[in-house]
Amino acid sequence: MGDLSLLINCPWPWWLLVLAAGGGAGVLTWRGYRRRRTEISPARLSALKWLRLGGWALLFFCLLQPIYRQYHREPRASRVTVLVDDSESMSFADRPNGPSRLERVRELLGAEKKPGLLAQLERSFQVKLEAFGPGARPVEKTEELKALGERTDLAKSLNDAFTRLRGPDAAGLILISDGADTARGDVARAAQAFRRAGIRIYALGVGAPDVPDLAISQVRCRRTVSKDTLLHVEVDVARSGLAPGKFPVRILRQGQTVKEAAVDLTGEKATAAFEFLPADQGFLEYEARIDPAPGELVLTNNSLAFGVMAFSRKLRVLYMEGSVHQH
Repeated sequence: MGDLSLLINCPWPWWLLVLAAGGGAGVLTWRGYRRRRTEISPARLSALKWLRLGGWALLFFCLLQPIYRQYHREPRASRVTVLVDDSESMSFADRPNGPSRLERVRELLGAEKKPGLLAQLERSFQVKLEAFGPGARPVEKTEELKALGERTDLAKSLNDAFTRLRGPDAAGLILISDGADTARGDVARAAQAFRRAGIRIYALGVGAPDVPDLAISQVRCRRTVSKDTLLHVEVDVARSGLAPGKFPVRILRQGQTVKEAAVDLTGEKATAAFEFLPADQGFLEYEARIDPAPGELVLTNNSLAFGVMAFSRKLRVLYMEGSVHQH
């Protein structure tokens, strides 16, 4: 469906063209054929007059420089997903006796008696509200956001939301989170699916940037080792909102400390290195942990579990010898 309109783009005043058309062209045509009215039959003379007047009219119409414009309304992208972090870290307050992060998000989104962002979006889009922690799930209203998620898997949550949002009428996704991703999934790969589908992601950060926090971001080691060989483990630690210093990092198995080292966090990131012998053979579960700093709010990223398969180099051989007796 479209709307049509005709515009005049003439650089001269319209009344000047009308005066020239009526006064100049009309007078010239009338005078030119008046002198020959005795030579031409009245019917032919009238036809010639109208043809010339038509030519003058076409000329002046072209001088008006008309513009034909048509508006075509294309179906617009109409669906938007608002994806809200509902993990435990959203229950923390960034200042003493202040509102929690989730309470601030609820105020931003609005409620039944106090419209907010959701009401504004609903004027132009079909809005779907979803909460995420270990994964994304649809919710009907903001009161269902409780900040009870035990962990935050941002990559999986984006994939879950993309599965429900994708389509030719998908306009975008608004992501509201404090950024405390404890699963450490491949967020970039999840975002590429949105990019390939032409769906934009608009991220809104929640929480003060200088909140004290220590986090174990990665553990590197060989996954298969000999029981009688030293296992080398590297633990990457990051800090924010804290003064530089040395912080103890431990390797634990079944709640018992296997090895401990102090990491010197003079910058924002540092690595602690450990070497120890596996205590047993088979699949062994370990945990890298850094003790919480004073005033630290988010503790879910202070530890990271990892596993190692330990085997024994000793070969157990059963040797049997005998003879066959015939009776």
